[in-house]
Amino acid sequence: MSAMTTKLMLNAEQARRGKRLFWTIIELAVIDACSVPLKDRRPMAKAITAMRFLTTNIDKYLVWLDVDAGSFRKRLFQAMYAEHTDKFSESDKRAFRYNYSWWNANKDSLTALDWKRIHEQEERHS
Repeated sequence: MSAMTTKLMLNAEQARRGKRLFWTIIELAVIDACSVPLKDRRPMAKAITAMRFLTTNIDKYLVWLDVDAGSFRKRLFQAMYAEHTDKFSESDKRAFRYNYSWWNANKDSLTALDWKRIHEQEERHS
């Protein structure tokens, strides 16, 4: 096997592993976005962070996966608002919708200090 063939095989393997890593990150964000809100009806910090990722930052990851960001979001939200789906439980969908609603209402007013406070409050409730 030539050095060039070995290098191409390595690059293909690295690309495959990178894609698997990106899908894992996206999957974890969806799981976090489905976190049940705290007792005071505020989303958990990980749910807020996941919503920010899924609604704004995910595009950079999806480019590497050759997936259209708009189509991905549309399918995700269709599943979360669908009456019946085998991909998510009813409680996951309900938590996602609540967290998204909270994120949508508060995203423009969140500052760096707010993010710090959110994480500190959650640590105290843990």
